[in-house]
Amino acid sequence: MGAATGCRRVVAAAVVGSVSEAVDGAFVAMLGHAPLSSGGIGGKLAALSIDRYGAQKRDNRLAYHIESPRGHVRRPRPGHDAVPRSAGGNTNASVLRRVLHVPYWHTQGQRAATSSRGQSCGGGAGGLGSDWMTAMAGLLQAAQCVALLIKKIAAYCINEATGSRVYGNRLGLRQIRRDLRVWPVRVLRLGGHVGGHAGRECSAVFSCFAPTSAKAAAWNSGDEVDSAIDRVSMMGLSSPSAGDNGPFNTVYGLRWRPPPLDAAYVPGVNNPERAEHAIVAVLQENRVGVSTAARIGVCAVGGSGKTTACAGVAACEWVRARFTKGTAWVQLDASSTLQSVAEAVMALVYRFCGDHAVKQLSALTADKDFVTVAAGYIRSVDVADAAKWLVVIDDVLYVKRELLRQLLALIPPATPVVFSTRSEAVVWSVPGATLVSIDALPATDARLVLAAAAGKAVAAGISPFSADDEAGWAKTERHALSLAVVGSMIADRGGAWRAVVDAPEQRWMDLTFVCRDTSSPWPSVRAALDVSLGLIPAGVCRDAFATLGVLPIHVCLPVLARLWQFSLAGAAAEGGEAVPQSSGVMGSASVEELVDVLVRAGLVRRDMDESSGELIGVVVHLVVGQYALSLLGHATRAAHQRLIDAYMDGVPVDGLHANGWHRLPFWEVSNDGYWYDHVVRHVAAARDLCGLVSVMDPSWQAVRVRVSSPLAFQADVEQVLTALTAVVDGTMSGGVQSPVLLGRLHASLASVYRTRIAGSRRNNLEAAITHWEKALALVDRLAVPVLSAEWQVGLGRVYCERVNGARAANLEEAVACSHRALEVHTRASAPLEWAEAQKLLGSALVSRVRDDKAANVEAAIECFGRSLEVQTQEATPLDWADTQNSLGVAYYYRVHGDAAANMEAAIVCYNRALEKYTRSAAPLQWARTRYNLGLAYYDRLVGDKAASIEAAIACYNDALTVCTREAAPLKWAATQSHLGKALRDRLVGDTAANVAAAATCFDRAVTVRTRAAVPLNWAATQHHMGVMHHGCHKAGATDAAGVDAAVACFYRALEARTPEAAPQDWALTTFSLMQALLDGERWSAVVDCGRALERFGSRWASWPAHQAAVACAVAEAGHALAQLSA
Repeated sequence: MGAATGCRRVVAAAVVGSVSEAVDGAFVAMLGHAPLSSGGIGGKLAALSIDRYGAQKRDNRLAYHIESPRGHVRRPRPGHDAVPRSAGGNTNASVLRRVLHVPYWHTQGQRAATSSRGQSCGGGAGGLGSDWMTAMAGLLQAAQCVALLIKKIAAYCINEATGSRVYGNRLGLRQIRRDLRVWPVRVLRLGGHVGGHAGRECSAVFSCFAPTSAKAAAWNSGDEVDSAIDRVSMMGLSSPSAGDNGPFNTVYGLRWRPPPLDAAYVPGVNNPERAEHAIVAVLQENRVGVSTAARIGVCAVGGSGKTTACAGVAACEWVRARFTKGTAWVQLDASSTLQSVAEAVMALVYRFCGDHAVKQLSALTADKDFVTVAAGYIRSVDVADAAKWLVVIDDVLYVKRELLRQLLALIPPATPVVFSTRSEAVVWSVPGATLVSIDALPATDARLVLAAAAGKAVAAGISPFSADDEAGWAKTERHALSLAVVGSMIADRGGAWRAVVDAPEQRWMDLTFVCRDTSSPWPSVRAALDVSLGLIPAGVCRDAFATLGVLPIHVCLPVLARLWQFSLAGAAAEGGEAVPQSSGVMGSASVEELVDVLVRAGLVRRDMDESSGELIGVVVHLVVGQYALSLLGHATRAAHQRLIDAYMDGVPVDGLHANGWHRLPFWEVSNDGYWYDHVVRHVAAARDLCGLVSVMDPSWQAVRVRVSSPLAFQADVEQVLTALTAVVDGTMSGGVQSPVLLGRLHASLASVYRTRIAGSRRNNLEAAITHWEKALALVDRLAVPVLSAEWQVGLGRVYCERVNGARAANLEEAVACSHRALEVHTRASAPLEWAEAQKLLGSALVSRVRDDKAANVEAAIECFGRSLEVQTQEATPLDWADTQNSLGVAYYYRVHGDAAANMEAAIVCYNRALEKYTRSAAPLQWARTRYNLGLAYYDRLVGDKAASIEAAIACYNDALTVCTREAAPLKWAATQSHLGKALRDRLVGDTAANVAAAATCFDRAVTVRTRAAVPLNWAATQHHMGVMHHGCHKAGATDAAGVDAAVACFYRALEARTPEAAPQDWALTTFSLMQALLDGERWSAVVDCGRALERFGSRWASWPAHQAAVACAVAEAGHALAQLSA
């Protein structure tokens, strides 16, 4: 039996055996060491052992040994101890603490209370003492922890089954341990019940892995495990979705804390020459309970110690005593996006308002409106409580200053904020901010740093160095990063400092020395880094260091393993020795050895897991990263590409087509917390054209939105836009030779602009049309007919949404595009593409301005019916749901047939779509369909009207949990507009309150629905506002003021709703205006409106229902005018 297969089997067996029994009640039993109850809770954890990693055990198998409810202990395999011990004599307590991340103080604190009992649960060497039962109860507070453990083990199995293990089982176990630390649990659910998303995944994984008696043979052989792994892979395991119960929210309680201070840090709060002292002095000036606290900007060049100074402030005794709630730390950097702000917002809400507020807020997608809602939570905090917090926002770049503005808008004024930046302009952009500058570390403190590294004793008032020694420190310039690098090198040499200090000076005096690092002009930094580089062996180590320049500040070991695998593999080949690897990923020992070399040279810092004491990654200072990147030079692109290739290893990819194109399914790679957030950055930096095009594939958008958020995908869109624009504009070196490939790039840019939410919607759609037309011009329709037809469909979609130009002409162009596509896409040759073209044609016909409205809608219904003949619920469920939604829209606007029956048919279609469009699987489509369902409920003609309006309001509110202002601004505005309409007409609750809420919704809508951006949508909201004001007049609330306001809104709506641009809407608004003018006794205007409607006549689909009312109004106005003239 192979090592990998054996490991998969044992891991899966661990999932089924031990974990399922633990869920069944072991954790409950541990809480008091009481006898087990008879209510279905049985079994207790008697022993848990992990086969230790070593050269003798190539399988590295994971096995949990659990005592069954009957008291029989599952023994380890012969020859393996039940109680693992390390060379240092660690017992079960230390082993379990390392595995499960029980804090050390927890076990020690329990030891004194339990050691005198001399009891053990399970007995023998394999038993856990009662002190450990209590300690584990403190950690495993709920069965939900087990669900996450199951999920991680299952995901680990999947990686092995697909041949893309992270690297070895040892790292797999570490990942499990890290998950238990990052995703703690808080609520104990008795009886082994696991709730929310975690529970559903727990049950699903169990259903895949649990073997039946009939499958025992297959299970024992390992085949059934592989089959189960495949089924788990098909489940698409992902992070818990927002709003689910479980440990999703508590991540915000563990992250976003100040970074730990280096051991060589010299406290500076009491030193007037230090930035820490200046920051604390400003904080002390604020009296407790004041409504406006300080905003402090710490400014310095890169590597000057800004982060360290802020962390030192957060750690000092005065700050900890003054800000009793703690310090909330928000880390920004060059890669920060709106998604970063969203995560920071959630963390701040958790800090200030607790878990309940986070659960409510997690249902929303992060955006500007999301920040506004979050600010409502946080700013409702009492001033006294808000003043007990300190917020630090680290490393605000000038180009990212808008992110700082958003965060400051969220934080209560009574909470002091310290932010660090390299630009004084950022500080000046914050009203009332105090500037604290850092130039260099004071000489006294610099001596302390280097004396500690050299092992010299320091006496008060006496320098640890001689006068000659003092001259040697000059070349460090007392710059924080220089001191850190030099100090590391000194410590590595056991305190031998002279050669270390002389080396930077000699380097500085070298005629070839040039400080090319524009981000840090300090010569001492460059000199120190050059010396450090010279200390690491040439070849593999230097190459590995240089590649760190393509990674972010914090890098976990699995990512390093993937990045460095080719370097070490090449080195091993040259040396004649093979480097043990699995699926192309280097072993953990090799990674840690490389990290040790770089740490000793002072180039990186270790990132250690505090509870387990294990290395989990490295921290690369931003300046050091830039230095490493400068060493890569022309190899930068190759380094990014190597990391992409390492992640894509094992993922099936089609070969290159003749025109140099192939699709890269990034979405088929399991997300490890790094890949999804950074793949687009690496693809853009590698200038991987096929990768950039693949990012705009609907599959990537669906996965990115589901696993992360719509804003995360929008961050990807902006990166693709920048990279592809550089290619097609010719600013990127290396032109595209193939016209078809260049056409694909233009087509992807068109998709980018259509999907993009940043900038003007009008301009984005015009750019999309331009790029579609360029793409079509580059290819011969006869040579590549299928591709040309596909792009015609894309162009038609944009024309359906176009803001510029005449609406009628745009829709005619969309109809023409669909017909051109259908000339190529036939049902026989390309059924799925034919169905999409039919759907486009149907959508264009529903909105068509020209010809008979009723006939157009009937033709649209026929198109959608043809599409559904191919797009079945079984074959293409999501496409089927999309067409059901479109069919619902057609029935909503249908003129022929019974109106009530048409509306019911629309509701049926929308509900069918929602069978496949769930919030977790397809949030944007789910929100769109809920919005459409709200429209149908509002206009429903059967059943209780009040209940229908309440159902519409519920649908709109659901849609707003996803369609927020920044994630989907136009849909957010449309939903706000229709929500206002429903609240305006609401039949339950206080009328005045409902109208006030409606007015608020309309006001929100017009902040996005402007006349310049979307004139017809703006006009629709103006019309709704006019109806609201006219309704107030009818209710006698505002007298003539309501009429005046209504008339003004209707006139504004008619500026965009013209008979040419929107004939049906023009007729409706003109009719509403006529009624308002009639109530305002503006007789001449009434006659003008009435005559215009009579001339329009039958072209208005609703003319038969309104013709009599128009005639009466004209007659009444004419009679009044006659009386006035008499």
